[in-house]
Amino acid sequence: MSNSDAGALHPIAILKESVAGWLKNLVPLVLLYSVNVVLSLMLKSTNEMTAASISIVKPWVVSVVVLLEAILMAVLSSFICFFIINYFKKFLEGKRNAFIPAYQQACDGFAGYLKAAVMLFIFILGVLSVAMLFSEWGKNYYWAKGPNSFRMAVLLATSTVSVALSIAAAWYGFFFLFAPLIAAFEKKGVFSAIRESRARVRGNALRLLAPFLLFGIFYIALGVLMIFIATRFTRDRRILDFIDPAMVALFAPLALILWFVSYCKITELKSAKAVN
Repeated sequence: MSNSDAGALHPIAILKESVAGWLKNLVPLVLLYSVNVVLSLMLKSTNEMTAASISIVKPWVVSVVVLLEAILMAVLSSFICFFIINYFKKFLEGKRNAFIPAYQQACDGFAGYLKAAVMLFIFILGVLSVAMLFSEWGKNYYWAKGPNSFRMAVLLATSTVSVALSIAAAWYGFFFLFAPLIAAFEKKGVFSAIRESRARVRGNALRLLAPFLLFGIFYIALGVLMIFIATRFTRDRRILDFIDPAMVALFAPLALILWFVSYCKITELKSAKAVN
């Protein structure tokens, strides 16, 4: 499974390999990810019901219930995603329909996967929260009553910091993107996996980013096209609301495969450099 040529990664080859693997396992992958879609719809319905019952139940009780349910759903969704990755991994090893081995391997590595994923989420959320605080503080300072000759300067400074932090969250988040897979498959600690992900992505960031950008552009374009076509024939909200979950169930497994194939490529590249 190597498409490295002279120590280089090939974005189109990564995308082609991912699409080919996705098509060969389309039915089981879509069925597996459909569980995630159902879970998200259940969470949405529960939130609507709790919002309707807030007048008869204490607000803090509703908040706790919604938070616990969201955490449970996030953990289950993460496990399903990791199970899909392990199913595809078994397929690459020549084992088709290996649900039981994939489940066993997913159970074995899920703790490391989840810890690294949570740490990555906390990092991105934390940086974006600080960026939002800077932005809001600058706006409040600008619109505050009373004379102040530094309003525009403070607004520009805080906006610049906010934008810089947002870019940093996205960029370093991508550098740390493979930490959950490294933690799960290579049995490394969370911070070791984060450092290792950064080391492997460094020097290959744009080549690794390109397949994800191409996939994102295709997904958005197809989604807009589907909605445009659907609205030519119907205005039924139930039918239009079905488009987004259907597209997620269909293409989210491809994103997971693209993630795993990219991980395999940078791991192969590291091994090749170690041999040389």
